[in-house]
Amino acid sequence: MPHQAVSHSALQLFDAISLKEMDAVELMNRFDTKYVFPVAGLNQLFENLRPNFRVLEVKGVRSCAYENRYFDTPDRQFFLAHHNGKANRLKVRFRKYVDSNATFFEIKCKTNKGKTIKERVSCTDIPLTIDPMFNDMLHHFMPKETAAQLVPTIDNSFTRTTLVGNDLTNRLTIDTDVKFVQDNRVGGIDHLVVVELKQEGANVPPLLRDAFHQAGMLPVSVSKYAIGTALLFPELKQNNFKHKLHFIHKLRHAA
Repeated sequence: MPHQAVSHSALQLFDAISLKEMDAVELMNRFDTKYVFPVAGLNQLFENLRPNFRVLEVKGVRSCAYENRYFDTPDRQFFLAHHNGKANRLKVRFRKYVDSNATFFEIKCKTNKGKTIKERVSCTDIPLTIDPMFNDMLHHFMPKETAAQLVPTIDNSFTRTTLVGNDLTNRLTIDTDVKFVQDNRVGGIDHLVVVELKQEGANVPPLLRDAFHQAGMLPVSVSKYAIGTALLFPELKQNNFKHKLHFIHKLRHAA
């Protein structure tokens, strides 16, 4: 899964923050607000945020390659829960940070209070099956019968830039070159930027709200797993995603 690093001169003007410094804003229990906009708007966003944010830099790299493998039941219970608007939703995945060669098994839960809770544990690589050593973690979030059915359903790759607020109360992940692959099917939304604001509170600070508006960013409840699955497998139920898929296609023509 090839990656293309973000190469924007505006990004190089940010002060850097290290992984160790960013630990203070890890935000494993948080509120998420997502936005999408055409790649052409990135420079404006960087210029708007530079006075108040630092960029994560790992071994001199500011835009890092990520690889995910998502797991679901054969009948796509997690995908359908998102599609049907269920209040409590799960994602199960392995994530590899390509540049640092670190890999984690992760479970994300979106609660009926709008909060995102994430648990993860380090592992050696991305496998094709989930080792029984992770059963306790799985059973904390789902019935044993569901955990026993999990199979790989989609692979996803992207390039991520992470900005951290100077006051360490929030961070932004900025994903580009987003691609999906499974069963010889390939798709992507590489014409778009997917931005996720992660913070302890639910309200978007005015400073960020203004910066997002100036960059033409629109808040959209979008899951890369759900959208990727819908794009690659149009035969699955996806009526409730039609407006989002139409929005994504419309932005492609505006990019």
